[in-house]
Amino acid sequence: MNTTTDLPLGKISETQYRCRCEKCGHHILLRFHRADGTKMTREEARGSCAALDTTPMECPGYHVELSGWSQLWHFEEALAALYPAEDFTSCSPP
Repeated sequence: MNTTTDLPLGKISETQYRCRCEKCGHHILLRFHRADGTKMTREEARGSCAALDTTPMECPGYHVELSGWSQLWHFEEALAALYPAEDFTSCSPP
């Protein structure tokens, strides 16, 4: 997580999305890559978001939350921007 505020919001790279905390306005950089630097799959990214959403911690903007990060940090918007629907083949017939 990086809190630099001079960069634009939204998709920064193939693995990074910058958002603003809804509660304090602090800029948050969400990273969706593995330890080796490769991009997570959509399922891995959703799992990471789900785990982070229920993790009690302090926002860099100096407030503590027990859960609810997905709403404060716009996880769904980040996932939609980094993993657009056209990147995935559908399992259902056309």
